[in-house]
Amino acid sequence: MIKIETFLLLSQQTLNRFYTEQSNIKKLSECFTSIEDDIESLSTVYSSDLHKDSNDFNMAIIINMKDETLLGYENWGYDLWRSYLTCLSNYVQSNFDYGHTMYGIDPYDISFKNVGDHNIEFTLRFDGVKDNMIVKRFVLEEKNFIISLINAAEYYYMLMQDHNFSTPQKLIDLLNQMKGNINTKFNT
Repeated sequence: MIKIETFLLLSQQTLNRFYTEQSNIKKLSECFTSIEDDIESLSTVYSSDLHKDSNDFNMAIIINMKDETLLGYENWGYDLWRSYLTCLSNYVQSNFDYGHTMYGIDPYDISFKNVGDHNIEFTLRFDGVKDNMIVKRFVLEEKNFIISLINAAEYYYMLMQDHNFSTPQKLIDLLNQMKGNINTKFNT
């Protein structure tokens, strides 16, 4: 079973303080909180309309398979859900063969590649083509991963909208279009 969760950099945690304390903290996870736990304080901290025009935050998207963390807090970044959805959209548009894009605003490349036998390879690397620059790579069952990813993204954006954070209509349309394509592909 694949579990994908969104964690936000604590709202009281400034980036300068985070970078300063990051090496002193026993666990990087202490700098993050689950979206469910922090949405109320996030909504209060960013209560002005100016801040609620966006839901682009520093976050970690954690991917677990059974009891193993495949992608953890160390791969946090800015506006990662947009990166995941862009990569997935590229994958879907390639007829479920290959998709990639930038990972947040970091100089990383995220890619999804069909490796046969109903499996998908997730790769996060510093360089889009050099295998020696790989940060993370794992293979998962394609249907389970993609459906888990779509469900987690949909949950994130739904929760943000419920707390009056704006999500661009273009992104919602993309999510709905991909859900349709994925449902057709996997007959769900």
